[in-house]
Amino acid sequence: MATAKDVADRAGTSTAVVSYVFNNGPRPVSEATKARVLQAAKDLNYRPHAAARSLTTGRTDSFGLVVPSIQNPFFGELAHAVEIAAKAAGHLLLIADSAMDPEQERRQIDAFVGRRVDGIILVSCETKQDISGVISNGIPVVALHPVGKEQPSKTVFMNYSKAAESLANHLIVKHRIDSLLLMTAVSERGGSKDHRTGVTTAIANSSEAVQLREIQADVSRASAYEVCRLYLKENKKPDAIYCATDEQAYGVLAALNSLGINVPQEIKVVGFDGTSHSEFSVPSLTTVRQPLEIIAKRAIDLLIGADVEPLPQDALDGQLVIRHSCGC
Repeated sequence: MATAKDVADRAGTSTAVVSYVFNNGPRPVSEATKARVLQAAKDLNYRPHAAARSLTTGRTDSFGLVVPSIQNPFFGELAHAVEIAAKAAGHLLLIADSAMDPEQERRQIDAFVGRRVDGIILVSCETKQDISGVISNGIPVVALHPVGKEQPSKTVFMNYSKAAESLANHLIVKHRIDSLLLMTAVSERGGSKDHRTGVTTAIANSSEAVQLREIQADVSRASAYEVCRLYLKENKKPDAIYCATDEQAYGVLAALNSLGINVPQEIKVVGFDGTSHSEFSVPSLTTVRQPLEIIAKRAIDLLIGADVEPLPQDALDGQLVIRHSCGC
């Protein structure tokens, strides 16, 4: 394995100059010398030692991303978008899965701090997760969800309640439903409050008398499947089912199919998140697509301290994607 001294000998410089080139300082290097060093490094297949470089620069050129469940395709697509944005900024992305466990989430955050990542992007499974200790260690945090005023992190997130209102309004106005079943996440995870607010606002602003009932399931296909089957065996069928996530919607579609209930003729179904999978469910799923690329780039820009322009007012609005599951 080539060393910095090998590169220096080949380029006719000192090891200090090699360090200046790969660490962007602290002393300037002429363009001609820099070109010789980089060519020598290429010829020798030289890679700077990351740990040694971090001691010199105080940076690890890495970010940490914590998500609640990497098994959920939405978080896989989010991680992909963040990885692309991090790579464009010259950083490696490390990904941790909290498995919806607040204690595991805390341990993962602490592990990222111990590895001295340059910043952390957090999708917390705990609405009151305390991140003040991370900030005090000099590591910036960007949360992809609302946080309390006492939290020092910056935030980037879609307007969930506005998107929920738009989705519910489509069902009420376009399809003139009389009854709506809202499936949210267990406890208040998964933005349940925002979905509830958006749906109730749409009903309140409508001239239609829509009966609303709410059930809760874990954010998984299996849980939504079981909860939906149990509900429909004990209650009258609603005109439509609004699911707070696409994952729950897939479980609901499977449950309705198992009960011989036709979608969308008998019950209309909509989801939320807009994962690529939603186009290929049977029937294809009406949903709200989150602007993941915009969210990811803004989060990385905030971590690297870029001079970012204010986002347009509608940049973080969800996109209503109309497909067959609602009858359109």
